[in-house]
Amino acid sequence: MKKKAFLIFEVEEFIVALSAIVLIGGAFFAWSQTPNYTVPGTSGDGLITLGLGALAIVFLTIDLISEKIPPWVPLILGILALAIGLVNYNAISAAVKQFEGSVGPGIYLTLIASLGIIVGSILDVYRSRK
Repeated sequence: MKKKAFLIFEVEEFIVALSAIVLIGGAFFAWSQTPNYTVPGTSGDGLITLGLGALAIVFLTIDLISEKIPPWVPLILGILALAIGLVNYNAISAAVKQFEGSVGPGIYLTLIASLGIIVGSILDVYRSRK
């Protein structure tokens, strides 16, 4: 049995869990906004990142119960969410220039949370190899 730093989590697992929650939340915030219109992430690829964040929490929960999920599984989910976030960031930033808008906070939360999942997962892979 692993020694847990934050009640039931190791530090690496805590980073992944917190980042997954932020990833889910980022889908509900605006991904693009203009003076007259706001587009939440849930109207497009934010639904995918929401699902990836939920899967990361499900896999982390299963790992806490049975320790049978490899630590690289959340890493793959984080990489997928980061790829989706970067593609959407590039598309949105190019599109909003035409309408005098801006990239919304939801896409930034998605990018930061994806990086958090990736970093936490890499630390967890490193720790599990010791």
